[in-house]
Amino acid sequence: MRHTVAWSGVGVLVAVLLVSSAMAQRAGDQGDAGQWGRPGGPASFDPKQMMAMGMAMGAVDAYWLTLTFDLKVPDAKLNNLRPKFQQAWDARKKAFDTAWGGHKPDALWSELKRVNSTLEGAIKSSLGAAQLKKLKESVERRAKPPWGGFGGPGKRKGGQEGRPR
Repeated sequence: MRHTVAWSGVGVLVAVLLVSSAMAQRAGDQGDAGQWGRPGGPASFDPKQMMAMGMAMGAVDAYWLTLTFDLKVPDAKLNNLRPKFQQAWDARKKAFDTAWGGHKPDALWSELKRVNSTLEGAIKSSLGAAQLKKLKESVERRAKPPWGGFGGPGKRKGGQEGRPR
């Protein structure tokens, strides 16, 4: 079961790459990139911001998987949380539909943060602050790339820099 939860982190990374690729392609197709990070958009691309966006997009999935398989929350508590997860799922889907139609990544970002905050509040009220903290730590740990993040391997043991040869 641990492998299922570990794959959720990979899923979040894949979601980030797919969404960012689709957004860039869509912006390029329409000629006006605006906020999507292509010509006419912001001058810089922040991989950490994209990682945070990916975590926000995958939070509903990752929270459910982690609660179920990693933290092994009892079925009775999961059944109580199921309607809150359904609301979060539906709100997230609506936010994506709105963002794609109107090319509003900032609106998507703020709506995802609101949805996740509401879901976290429901989890906290049902399971307690300590369990919510464990949940968030577990999800964040699995969402980070195993190679240490963006930008390549950086310094290796022994002070050497760059990739191994």
